[in-house]
Amino acid sequence: MSDPRTTFFVPDDRQVIVYFEWEAPRGTHHCEGTLRGPNGQLSVMSSFDYPAMQTRFGGFWTVPLLENTTAGVWIFDSRVDGESAGTLNFEIVICEKARRAPKGSGAAHGC
Repeated sequence: MSDPRTTFFVPDDRQVIVYFEWEAPRGTHHCEGTLRGPNGQLSVMSSFDYPAMQTRFGGFWTVPLLENTTAGVWIFDSRVDGESAGTLNFEIVICEKARRAPKGSGAAHGC
């Protein structure tokens, strides 16, 4: 990851990449990710099967950030073979275009 963080700014940021690592026996493992919005409602669930050749392996999910993404704290839960593999909370901040720093100003992410 080139820029690990838990706060993202729309529209400057276009996606959140959630990455997890696990340790489990070699073989195929079923990985699930669920995303809940600030209101607590399930937003999305996705899954994949991973054929682990080693006991330590990882997976990632990409969460697109659109202009109409709801601001607030989002919760991403991951499970491997039905067991909890971790939770990540991240915040989405919606920036007003008029308040954003002009490009090339050297300003860090933020509104």
